[in-house]
Amino acid sequence: MRSWRAAAALPVMLCAAGFLLAAPAGAAPASVTGTALSLQRIALSLTAILTVQLVDISRQDAPATVIATQTIPTNGQAPHCAFALVYDTTACAHGSYGNYGTGRQKWAHRRGGSIFRPARLLKVGYIADVMPPKCRNAARVSSEEVSTMVAPYEGQTNRLLGYPADARLLIVNADDFGMCHAINAAVLRALEEGIVSSTSLMVPCPWAPHAMQLLAAHPTVPFAVHLTIVRDFDGYRWGPLTARDRVPSLIDETGTFYRNDRIPEFLPQAALSEVETEFRAQIDAVLAAQLRPTHLDWHCLCDGGRADIFELTLRLAQEYGLALRIHERPMAARCRSVGIPTNDHDVLDSYALPTVEKSARYAQLLRALPTGLSEWAVHPSLGDAEAQAMDPVSWRVRKADFDFLIAPEARAILDEEGIVLVDYRALQRLAAR
Repeated sequence: MRSWRAAAALPVMLCAAGFLLAAPAGAAPASVTGTALSLQRIALSLTAILTVQLVDISRQDAPATVIATQTIPTNGQAPHCAFALVYDTTACAHGSYGNYGTGRQKWAHRRGGSIFRPARLLKVGYIADVMPPKCRNAARVSSEEVSTMVAPYEGQTNRLLGYPADARLLIVNADDFGMCHAINAAVLRALEEGIVSSTSLMVPCPWAPHAMQLLAAHPTVPFAVHLTIVRDFDGYRWGPLTARDRVPSLIDETGTFYRNDRIPEFLPQAALSEVETEFRAQIDAVLAAQLRPTHLDWHCLCDGGRADIFELTLRLAQEYGLALRIHERPMAARCRSVGIPTNDHDVLDSYALPTVEKSARYAQLLRALPTGLSEWAVHPSLGDAEAQAMDPVSWRVRKADFDFLIAPEARAILDEEGIVLVDYRALQRLAAR
């Protein structure tokens, strides 16, 4: 049994028995309520404190912002604590977007050009940090939906992969390989010296040929085709591999992909046939280079961003014999229904973590890693002059990732905790059976 230090924020996995977002129309104050309880069912120090934070992670690939915090004494018991976080809706990012459009997220709607959804409280839930994705307006979530979101781990992936039911498995996937040299160099170093176990290649990016040369020189590196139909920056752009007259719905007035803050405008009008054409072009370009990917995932579009794009990508994964990264549990169930194994828990996106003291937060998350297969989507970069010029706002997010991923502390914690690093090759083999 793990011992806990007194008066510390404790990295214990949480689930929610139920919660409610409330915000009267037109009013700035709103609240998130719910119950935090420990999945580990252990007694705590008498001075242990539960800290619950509401974090706005509406802008994918941008730093998270803490907008409300509550601390609650646990009195030495395993947490089963009601909380109520009051926050100002004007603190939310009004350029927010989500992976709306799936049947499960039928409550999504527009307001002022942004996409708002009710809070699914536990995208990544820990005593130190409960993070509902994307600040949203008033909505009620039923207990049935909550139980679906935080369904208990059943050990099926561990069994399929040949590990004991209580094993803690982790994929650390470095996203955005090919975006720029600073990222390419950081990813390769994190693969060779750090705890990164796989990466994801952005084929349309200017530095993708360099990344593909590195993959050819390191043929044992597992990697995804990071399916890309949006860009991140104004001053550094990329567009489709496909001729632009064949995919007009995917390009903006500059002839390149839409910037990610325009996803609410772009995604509803993107023609599925054109998305398929571009996705196939990116996969085929990798295969033409004599590279062999292990899985597919998406850039800035959680589970594809739309139900039909998800189904398209699932079909492509089956056709090409690849595994598929899954962010949310309903999509995992869909994959498993057609024989594609997945992770057991929602993906942790490193942009959802505050940059300040990020290494300490990562250490907490490792020690609190749940049973089963987890995945972290990290974004390492050297943080050099190139990286800062390309991304002057959030380059520190990537540099903080890099610093932890190559730190001896990271490997030491894995060893101390008995965490097993895995990659998508095993999932790919299972999917191909």
